[in-house]
Amino acid sequence: MTAEDEAPLIVNAAVPKASCVSAVLVVKAFQSEAAKNQDYWIQGLEALDTNEAAEKFVGSYPKRKLKIQSAPLGVLKVVSYFSDPKMKYMVKIMDSVLHMPEPFKGEKAWNDLGKPTTTIEKFAANS
Repeated sequence: MTAEDEAPLIVNAAVPKASCVSAVLVVKAFQSEAAKNQDYWIQGLEALDTNEAAEKFVGSYPKRKLKIQSAPLGVLKVVSYFSDPKMKYMVKIMDSVLHMPEPFKGEKAWNDLGKPTTTIEKFAANS
């Protein structure tokens, strides 16, 4: 395998609660009169943390082999102090998301627009 064969890395900083969002539901909301002026939480069928989501994506991506790299949030915090201010801000966002619970709130969207049909595996396979 040459360096040209390797894909860019997916960097994972252990931010949990990633879910597969279905663009189909967003399109349905724009096309529906009943959905006008409504707020919807679009959440996938399966709650995943970012490690699980990254593993599923990498395992299903057909074009080339992808690698996952992780870094503990504490290390990123230290590095961010000596780095670009944008990285410091990004680390603060990751820290907030890491500690923020994400309960299921997609029931209204599922009832009004239907359940999502896209999975991370399907998305990766078609990327």
